[in-house]
Amino acid sequence: MEFERDWRRHCCSSKLADNGYEEKLRYLTLVTAEGAGGLWGTEIDAGIMGAVIGTMWKGGKSTGTVEPSVVKDWLEMMTTCGRFSLNVNFLDDKQVVAVKETLDWLEEKGVEGVEGLREKYK
Repeated sequence: MEFERDWRRHCCSSKLADNGYEEKLRYLTLVTAEGAGGLWGTEIDAGIMGAVIGTMWKGGKSTGTVEPSVVKDWLEMMTTCGRFSLNVNFLDDKQVVAVKETLDWLEEKGVEGVEGLREKYK
């Protein structure tokens, strides 16, 4: 709940340029994937999961401002949250493409364990 509250407060204002990408990326970098796992507790909101995926896609594959290992850590950590499998079903078409392209990019970068992630995000 703490993560969701801060995410919405600091990263999701309609007044933010570029849909708040810079603020989202800054917040995700500050919190880290490891830290967010503890903040989310038992489950992650499907909307926030989709937004994190989109931010990692843009930060990693699209702009190259995020290291592949950081992107993988976030994608991996989300798979450990409760209701993950259910939330994957709620990803919209754009988010599904972002997951696929991000996983492809991680593979191109030689990151290990991508196949396991690909299975979980089906």
